[in-house]
Amino acid sequence: MAARKSSLSSTPVAKSVRFGDSVSTVLRNFKKGDKEYYNLLLQQLQEEDMKSDNLFCWLRELNECALQLSRDHELLVGAILTIEWVNREAVVVLEYQRFIEQLVSAQPIYLKACLKMLVKIFIPTVSTVQTERGFDIVHSTIESITHRIPMSPSILIPILTELFPYRTRDALTLKSYVQNLLTVSKYLPNYREKILEIVVEKVTNIDVNTTVDDLDEPDYAMAMDNVGIIDETIFDMDGLDDRPGNDMWTSNLKEGLPMSNEMADKLDILMGILFNFIRQSCFNTETGDLMLEQTKTLFREIIRIYDRIILPTHASNHIQYIVFYIASFHPILYGWFIDFTLKKLTDPNTVPILRQATAGYIASFVSRAKYCTVSNVAATLELLVKWVHVYMDSLDTCRNLYPDVTRHGPLYSVCQAVFYIFIFKHRELIDHKEYGLSFIRQLCFEKIIMSKLNPLKVCLPTVVSLFARLTRMYQIVLCYTVIDRNKRMCLPVITSHNESSRLTNINPLDSFFPFDPYRLPRSRKFIADIYQEWVGEQPENDVSHSVGTHKQSANEDDVDDFLDDDVESDDDEMKCNGSLTPNAPSVLTAYGTSPGFNPMYELQSPTQTVQTIISQDLSYKQKRKKIR
Repeated sequence: MAARKSSLSSTPVAKSVRFGDSVSTVLRNFKKGDKEYYNLLLQQLQEEDMKSDNLFCWLRELNECALQLSRDHELLVGAILTIEWVNREAVVVLEYQRFIEQLVSAQPIYLKACLKMLVKIFIPTVSTVQTERGFDIVHSTIESITHRIPMSPSILIPILTELFPYRTRDALTLKSYVQNLLTVSKYLPNYREKILEIVVEKVTNIDVNTTVDDLDEPDYAMAMDNVGIIDETIFDMDGLDDRPGNDMWTSNLKEGLPMSNEMADKLDILMGILFNFIRQSCFNTETGDLMLEQTKTLFREIIRIYDRIILPTHASNHIQYIVFYIASFHPILYGWFIDFTLKKLTDPNTVPILRQATAGYIASFVSRAKYCTVSNVAATLELLVKWVHVYMDSLDTCRNLYPDVTRHGPLYSVCQAVFYIFIFKHRELIDHKEYGLSFIRQLCFEKIIMSKLNPLKVCLPTVVSLFARLTRMYQIVLCYTVIDRNKRMCLPVITSHNESSRLTNINPLDSFFPFDPYRLPRSRKFIADIYQEWVGEQPENDVSHSVGTHKQSANEDDVDDFLDDDVESDDDEMKCNGSLTPNAPSVLTAYGTSPGFNPMYELQSPTQTVQTIISQDLSYKQKRKKIR
């Protein structure tokens, strides 16, 4: 900042022509009741075409009498704060900065007004499109103020929230504001979490108001075909793209044509900014090495933001991928996330609706993250299954058990998570030399599906159908007996509302899988290499399928064809099974509604966590023994 001020002072300013006395004389006369020259001074400062040399002279005099600018001079200070100064000559800019710093130091009552004026510059208008130089000037001024006045960040944060542009503003405005907020967090590291929370909350608001179904396929395909077009004005942060040959650190997102869905286009841009910020905060800009301690700190901040904002938000489509992305940087990170979700899922003090949402997160994360190892998958699956068994065992003595989502919502969500993980990861588990079919058979799926609570009745029909097909293929358990019985009996699900129970065939179980395919074309490049697409199982009619002979299907149609794999879709089955999305094209993009349940039975899960598996280099038998 000192070098910048030295260069600014080198620009000459012409001599000025003014009318009236000096500023100090005008202020003394104003205090005595003589307002003639004071009003003249206001009039000159409010001129739209004020010359820079006149402004420079006024500012130089005002710097000398900053102590005299009390609350009685609000009109004068307000006139100065409305002057457009960032794009003027360098010496004028420097003098204006000095005035602001002197004013807030001498008269803290003007601190909020000055900070608000500076933050407003982050929002470009038609008449004032700021350059990078202009933003640098504003940031240096804010940084100087925070050094002079330690309490200023506590005033700045509410201003950043208050002035955040509404989601209907244009993409350029949102991009500019978010980039500048993230820049503020770099020189205010102690307030980075609060600034990130502001950004995540606003991006989440845009996300939930962006309907993925509105992204028409021709438009999506067009954007994907044009990802090679580079917009040099977007996501240029810290000049990381100036190093030739390092494509991983390219700061500018490869821009495609704007999507016809304006809201989705804004979301795509903002997600790219967040991904870039996370990467630049975690990797050394010169060597490209991961800075593990700094990454851990940022990850903890993001997890707390996830817990406060992302997790309670139902059916968000993309914002949760910031957790998915940063967790890919190191095994410790995704181990922490799995550990966090397991603890929250099995904590009886957590409200049931959040436990159900957490079940969806852990199922989707473990299934979709390529970087999640087989040992993590096995440990997570075993912990979930063990919790289900403990829950069901506690109800063995209960009479008149029946499918009741209101009382047992977390249980059904965990069962659905188990089925979902098995569908995605069964090949890796079966082919792994330390696990295989013996590990899966020891999970005792039969006990779960034969329970009187009947999870096959409540869980999403497409998940149940694929789980039944795969378990039959590998001769693990036969689910079709229960499925056929459910279809014949068409058992109603018990729900309650306002303390009155009723029977319904509508399934109230939340069917939200947060890490469904990422559909924003430009920012998708950050996720593509670490994301596990759905690979359909080869059709197999022989129940004596030989393990180890199956092949992965590389057909593009298998990416989102969860419903195409031997799944019945007649109307009668949909009505009996109570699907929330009977006409949905894929379970991977099928969302339900949040019921808000209050279960009767709450149990604590085993204390063993996946993080223990990651942190210790144990053999498979030792892991199994420790988990039990």
